[in-house]
Amino acid sequence: MKENPDLTPKISTDEEVYSPSDDSFLIADHLSIQEGNYVLDVGAGTGILAIKAALLGARRVFAVDINPNASLCALRNIRLNGLGDQISVLTGDLFCSLREDTLFDVVMFNPPYLRTKESEQKRGWLERSWAGGPNGRAVLDRFIAKLPMYLNAGGRLFILHPSYGVRATIRKLNEMGMDVSTVASKKLFFEKLFVLVARFDKASR
Repeated sequence: MKENPDLTPKISTDEEVYSPSDDSFLIADHLSIQEGNYVLDVGAGTGILAIKAALLGARRVFAVDINPNASLCALRNIRLNGLGDQISVLTGDLFCSLREDTLFDVVMFNPPYLRTKESEQKRGWLERSWAGGPNGRAVLDRFIAKLPMYLNAGGRLFILHPSYGVRATIRKLNEMGMDVSTVASKKLFFEKLFVLVARFDKASR
């Protein structure tokens, strides 16, 4: 594990990449990583969550983003934090750049969740990082559908979620055999955000 007493990632930003904000910091502050975990960061952006996971003791972290600018930004930040041996960066849509037999102990996702018109999803890389479609679930539901293929028995999902639609997400995860709990929340001027942790029951896998 990289020596860093306060476990605070050093992060540089890019104008075409979502900069760490309240939602990023909320999930980063409540990550729980066990020494030796294999971790996947979906929608890695600047790499802040991937770097935090490595600093907390993850054995190996894969950081994935559909935005090529984000991949380059994450690589810069990984090197800035001296974690090139622990973190690999992939460019692709959700799980598409991974082999289907790749399993992780922890998956992290800060999804695009703002309710937006379909046209806003196609404006540019930065807009795609927050545009969740008319109901805010355009990306989230695709992610949930594929998640079981990549999470170990007993594995955990850390996901940032707004208050709207949170019950539907919990229900979908429950139907997959996952126990869901809320580990943090924060009220912003426009929305309340939650950090959900979902865990596969080992007996159900």
